[in-house]
Amino acid sequence: MLDNLILGAGLGYTFGIAFPYPVGIVQWDINDRLALNAPLPFFATLSFEASDMLDLGVKAQVDFRGHHGDPDRYGVDNPQLSYLNIKAGPYVQVNVGEYVHFNFEGGYYLYRRFSFSDGSDEKESITLDNVFYFKGGFYLGI
Repeated sequence: MLDNLILGAGLGYTFGIAFPYPVGIVQWDINDRLALNAPLPFFATLSFEASDMLDLGVKAQVDFRGHHGDPDRYGVDNPQLSYLNIKAGPYVQVNVGEYVHFNFEGGYYLYRRFSFSDGSDEKESITLDNVFYFKGGFYLGI
């Protein structure tokens, strides 16, 4: 069972985040139909291949970014906008043939925070209410 387990670790960097941060990965094919994929701290999914056309699962995701602004426009020396979103919920993927995939995801935002700062000096922050979400999409590829 653990023959299909892959673990990894390293450092990641995202534009707008001042320093590299630790990352880890867990990829585990628990059996022929059930898999865990977790490139941490970004997201973790537990997926079940119900059939060749249908994948079901649950997903938890952390989304964080930082953006620099123009000092002349925002009136501070080093304007930065950053945000952190944490969400979780079920998903469905319909595979129409080998190259066409439709995704449907829903769930709940557990945390949503935006902040504006001048360098490391936070000027203002907003924590938004937690809400349900739904999204759908498609992609072409393997």
